[in-house]
Amino acid sequence: MARAGPINVFDNKRTGRPKLRQSDKIAQQIAEKIHNDWRITLRHLAAAAETGVDLGMVNTTIKKLGYQRICAKWVPKLITMKMKAARKAAAEQLLVRTAQIWRPVTITYSIISRGV
Repeated sequence: MARAGPINVFDNKRTGRPKLRQSDKIAQQIAEKIHNDWRITLRHLAAAAETGVDLGMVNTTIKKLGYQRICAKWVPKLITMKMKAARKAAAEQLLVRTAQIWRPVTITYSIISRGV
């Protein structure tokens, strides 16, 4: 049961270091460093004197910026319509090429298996 008396719905003051909020300035600095060097690591970003944040904050900022690490490079997670069209065209070309290669093999196999 709840105690009787005044109810405080707000957090009390706490001791210790205040939580650092992500600022646009820090996000801009991290984005600029990633653009300058796509192979930069989280540790190098966190160790940069300008940012002054820890690894967790750098990781959170990078996720909010929409980057992910692929083959030791930071790449945008966003796929544009142009990229999707290029992927579709490449897949269609591969399907056509595969059909051209396997059609004669399939016909030959069916002739042999029928005993014609």
